[in-house]
Amino acid sequence: STTGPSQFMSAHGNSFPGLPGCGNGPNAAHDAVGLRLTFTVPAGADRLAFDWRYVTSDYPEWVCSTFIDYFLGIVVTGTSPSLPLDRNVVLDSAARPISVDSVDIDICTGCTSGDGALAGTGYPANDSAATEWHTAYVPVVEGETLVLDLLAFDVGDAQFDNLVHLDGLRWISD
Repeated sequence: STTGPSQFMSAHGNSFPGLPGCGNGPNAAHDAVGLRLTFTVPAGADRLAFDWRYVTSDYPEWVCSTFIDYFLGIVVTGTSPSLPLDRNVVLDSAARPISVDSVDIDICTGCTSGDGALAGTGYPANDSAATEWHTAYVPVVEGETLVLDLLAFDVGDAQFDNLVHLDGLRWISD
């Protein structure tokens, strides 16, 4: 167990944000797994992009509770003025952090996208959910050293894990 990423937590009142009207999760992350990526931003690049899909076993019984499992992409070092205050660049279509409470949870038994995409994930269709594939964009400044932490963890308990699929890491120049 540990506390959440300091930049993220301070921007959210030192608790993990839940759905509006549902309350927040405690500042206690459990079963955390992280991948730290360090890059020198190439000349001409103004964004780093990567594709992700989130799968959770907290669905449906823990939606709108204090047990809010997350996937975050925290920019540890980076100087772009376009970075969000909480430094998290993995957001759903409502501009909220990715969790079991995300508006983008649309793969499940009874969801609009059905549950077929859960096949092969190890997560049962009748007691899990996922998002479709999405793309995260990290604003960058060419030449700087960028450190990005990709984090998945449980909040409020050490049970009912989540999974993140990652693909398509690329630099973008406009």
